[in-house]
Formats: sequence, C-alpha cells, structure tokens
Amino acid sequence: MRNIYYLFLLLVISSCELKESPFDFDEKEIDTPVIAMDPFQVEPDFNISSFATVPNIEGRPTCYFSLTKNAFVNQQYIYAGINSNKQSFMQLNGDWVEFSCQVSEVKDSLHIRTTNTNLELQIEAKKDSATFNKIQYKGEILILKDGKEHFASSVYGECDC
Repeated sequence: MRNIYYLFLLLVISSCELKESPFDFDEKEIDTPVIAMDPFQVEPDFNISSFATVPNIEGRPTCYFSLTKNAFVNQQYIYAGINSNKQSFMQLNGDWVEFSCQVSEVKDSLHIRTTNTNLELQIEAKKDSATFNKIQYKGEILILKDGKEHFASSVYGECDC
C-alpha cells in the first residue's frame, strides 16, 4: 500500500509543471543606483554609483562609491571614500592612494583634486559617536573640463564601518 502511495505521489510531482518564481531575476537586470543629475545638463563623461558597504577583508574599504568613465571614453575607474581605518582613500586604475585625512568623532572633510582626470571630490564625513560603527557622509563630486565645472553631483548617506 505504501509503495502505491509513493508511486502516486511521484506521478503527481512529475506531472506538475515547474514555474519560474516571480522573485527570480537575472543578475544582469540589477542596476547599480546612479545619483540623479540635472536633466538639462550635458551627459558627463562619468557614471557615478552611490556608496555601498562591503565586507571588511584585508583592509579593503568598507564605505566607498565608484566613479567610472563611460564606455566611449577610455575605461578609467576611480574609487574614493573611507576605508576601515577611517582614513580617506582613492583608488585610481587599481592603485590605492591613501590620504592623511582622518575621520573622527568630529567632522572631517576630504578634498581630492586630480589634474590628470579633471576630477575634484569633496567629502565630509562624521563618525556616529553614539554607536561608533557608522559613518555619515555628505559631499560633492565636481568634474572639471578646461578649468570649468562640467558636472556636479551630491552624495550623502551613512554606512556601517
């Protein structure tokens, strides 16, 4: 009798059509959030992604945002933000550059200016004195062309460190 039950159950299961879950998605469909810009402004040479939190492994940064040149320009990428030691940093084409600016309980500002990419980055970060594990940040990314402002965007929020 038990064998008949299992056979019936197997028959029912095998006849069921597997349907895709509405929650299934292709990883390619996931877009990195891009910071909004003025719709009347000329499209910049850079795509800007917002800050994110990544695992703190081997001193890799915890709080960062990425700034990448568009596909039509040479692929040059820049990561800038605050690393796990609460120090400001910038990665340009895979090389880490660490700056002396420290993030403490009081506000510190990070100002990076690179002439080779015409990028000016200003970040103000504040450590949350209540929890000691969050960093609040706000700042502005300024792209310069020929010494004039070409594109500006604000970044703000908080992340765990």
